[in-house]
Amino acid sequence: MSWKSRLFRGLLVLLLAWLLTSFFFYRDLRNFARRPTVKKTTVVKIGKGSSLKAISRQLAARGLITSPWRFAILVRLRQLENRLRAGEYELRAGDTPADIIDRLAAGRVKEYRLTIPEGLTATEIGRLLAGKICRPEEYQRLLTD
Repeated sequence: MSWKSRLFRGLLVLLLAWLLTSFFFYRDLRNFARRPTVKKTTVVKIGKGSSLKAISRQLAARGLITSPWRFAILVRLRQLENRLRAGEYELRAGDTPADIIDRLAAGRVKEYRLTIPEGLTATEIGRLLAGKICRPEEYQRLLTD
């Protein structure tokens, strides 16, 4: 057997190995994206300026995703790494990693229903919000901003 034929066979084996590896990796990633990972409705707060790595680790530490690196790869494949937004998110039971990515990229934060009685002063409104939606000092800072 000539060296050219051995080289061709070697390259063919490498190509087949690469194709098989790529196929199994793609299948694993697709299954990860579609498998529900959120067991119960959970509120998670993503801080301003959080990196993709930090977000992935935070979600994994809370048990909301099973693999931070798979999550990060999914975000990068969808070209959303710079579009994940800070905020407080309500992740619902049955959500998949793909659902979580969609929610963070769209900025669909948790919404609170609040009724402020007519005639309250700003200070009274701050007391009403205290501990429910924001801390009193955060409210004061936003009020004077």
